[in-house]
Amino acid sequence: MTSRLALLLLAALAGALTLGAVPQQSTDPEGYLPYLFAAFALTWLAFFAYLFFVARKESALRREMEALRRAMDEREEKSASPHGQ
Repeated sequence: MTSRLALLLLAALAGALTLGAVPQQSTDPEGYLPYLFAAFALTWLAFFAYLFFVARKESALRREMEALRRAMDEREEKSASPHGQ
């Protein structure tokens, strides 16, 4: 849910930046450089935001897997004990 909100916010920001993206009567290609830079920066920002969310999810999954392994080990130890306790 958080990643969807971040992507929606990013899309809204990109849309707001491109509303006036075409300079008036400009034939100078350098006039487009600020917009190129904005698109480049937004792309990298989106990439790093995605990387952050994926890394956070992976960390949570690793913790959950470790907890499950511990629970399975405890269950095996209890079933292997002589009295079954």
